[in-house]
Amino acid sequence: TQYSKWIKPITDRHSDICYNKVLDFACGRGRIANIFAEKSDHITCCDVNSSALDYCKERFKNNKCGFEFVESLTENDEPLSLNFKEESFTFIYSWEAMVHFKYKWLDFYLKEFYRILKPDSHVMIHHSNLASYITNDIVKSENWNENLHSRAMVSSEDVKFIAENHGFSVIEQSYVDWGKCKSLDSIS
Repeated sequence: TQYSKWIKPITDRHSDICYNKVLDFACGRGRIANIFAEKSDHITCCDVNSSALDYCKERFKNNKCGFEFVESLTENDEPLSLNFKEESFTFIYSWEAMVHFKYKWLDFYLKEFYRILKPDSHVMIHHSNLASYITNDIVKSENWNENLHSRAMVSSEDVKFIAENHGFSVIEQSYVDWGKCKSLDSIS
């Protein structure tokens, strides 16, 4: 349902997305990778959670799309470089995970995405827009797990700034309603 409602309309508008070598960043149990496997030659599922990767290994063991599984690592709550060569991927996406990423982590990973993405390729991330969410009845904290729907304290404008600072051109940002909260998230 989420794919049909939010992701597919965006990917349909951008027919120049190349799905040859895809990175599903923070893949979870692979529900979006399962859909993109129909379009892709190769998907790398990357997650910090080894049990999620084990689940994906079992889920996709007989899939005709080539799958690879890579654990992303953190140390003392700090991200570590992604262990991929420069210009490895033609499309990178992340769904429903980066909404929890604070500004510092978004800055780090978008820099890494730029490094590992082939020129003229696309990144699509689902991220928080909580910092722009206007309401007087909620508390906003720098600790994402204390916020409404566990969202990080960042905005679409923050993500655009970070992305452009690392060399990306932001060609679209769409707002996402989450639960009863209008425009709580965004897709860039």
